[in-house]
Amino acid sequence: MNKNILYLIVISALTVNATLCFSGEWSKNAVSLIDKIKTSRYIKIESPDRQKFLCINTSVEDRSTKLIMKSEEVELDPVMDLTEILWSSDSKAFSVTQSLGGAVGEWITDVYLIRSKDVKKINLGKEFNVTFNKKLQCSDSENVNVGFVSWLQKSQTALVLTEVPPHSTCKDMGKIVGYIIDFYNIKIIRVLNEKQIRLKYGKILGTRFN
Repeated sequence: MNKNILYLIVISALTVNATLCFSGEWSKNAVSLIDKIKTSRYIKIESPDRQKFLCINTSVEDRSTKLIMKSEEVELDPVMDLTEILWSSDSKAFSVTQSLGGAVGEWITDVYLIRSKDVKKINLGKEFNVTFNKKLQCSDSENVNVGFVSWLQKSQTALVLTEVPPHSTCKDMGKIVGYIIDFYNIKIIRVLNEKQIRLKYGKILGTRFN
């Protein structure tokens, strides 16, 4: 038997499907792993088209994460305790927002774009570092927290938030700014202030902003 098929059978038998465990810190529609990551051996997060899924192995120290696509599998970066994941409606991309510390952060976001059999990873904090941190005023070296809120046009555009770290040496602690990002062209196409974010997207913000 093909080893990938056998792998899928084993995973299906042991896995907890996390697709219904919604409501993350940043996005109301994201799948939050916080309640499952310490109690389940495997966590499966299925794409909307049901043709692929993420599998997180919590039984190993580095929490290995794989993207399974039919008979293909792609090794991804391991995830932390505070992690939330959001698939695009066309199943061609997903975001992984996670904290390197506790609830305060540092929060980072990676976006994975699936093009045929290729998977491209974009770390938003690195890709847009100059723009995101341009107005950050801190006594110590700090970076904004970066969180993914929603896909807007399938896998083409999305709303991403930055937050001045709360409990930091920065001015305007907790201030948020929204960015509409075009992932086909990898560029920011609109910037939103907090009032605009809450007015248009308030209903889909996660628990962090309620």
